[in-house]
Amino acid sequence: MANTILPQLQTGQKLPSIRSHTRPWKGFAVLGMIGAVVVSLLVAHYRSEERKEELEKAQSQAAEEQTRLSILKFAAEYNAVTDWRSGIARKNKLYSAELSDVLVRGDAPILFIASAKDVTSQASGDVLVLSAWANILTPLRLELRSPREISKEVMRHRDVADGEYAVIARIELVTSGEETSRDENGQADTRPISVAQGQCIGVMWLGKYFGEFNELISRGLAR
Repeated sequence: MANTILPQLQTGQKLPSIRSHTRPWKGFAVLGMIGAVVVSLLVAHYRSEERKEELEKAQSQAAEEQTRLSILKFAAEYNAVTDWRSGIARKNKLYSAELSDVLVRGDAPILFIASAKDVTSQASGDVLVLSAWANILTPLRLELRSPREISKEVMRHRDVADGEYAVIARIELVTSGEETSRDENGQADTRPISVAQGQCIGVMWLGKYFGEFNELISRGLAR
């Protein structure tokens, strides 16, 4: 080793510095620390987003449950039938005669969850036209005579898209009709639909409520 160092001293060359060989390792260590901090921040961010989503989901579920309880309380005020779907097929397309058997109950009112399509005025008074579902494959149109105060309550929410109502009605007749809709290309599609006619005796605005949709899906998927 002495033989190697001596020529360098004689020629005035500097000896290799140990520090110069250790600096790259310090740089790698700093980069590693920065990377660890960045990863920690990303993990904390995603966990925070997950907690936020879980909180929003819990709040939404709590709001849905509160709405469901309000609907049941509203139905109880009229002694309305709420479990009428238990008497019909869950998955099959229903005939109007089958719906008549479960919906026409004399003086017993029925609870529906429906969206408003129109309010018409006739010589005998107002008529509410609402859209509901009997099961996942059977749409149902409600045509209900209505007192003016109920009609006004329905029309008051005309600017809210996709809003639902809890509707209490006495059904007198179920017939067959047709409903025409248009797709995004303007093509008309006409389908048969059951029409329930009767008297509306109460409505309650729900806003956007997914409980009815969830019930239809769960009944349709149940074995």
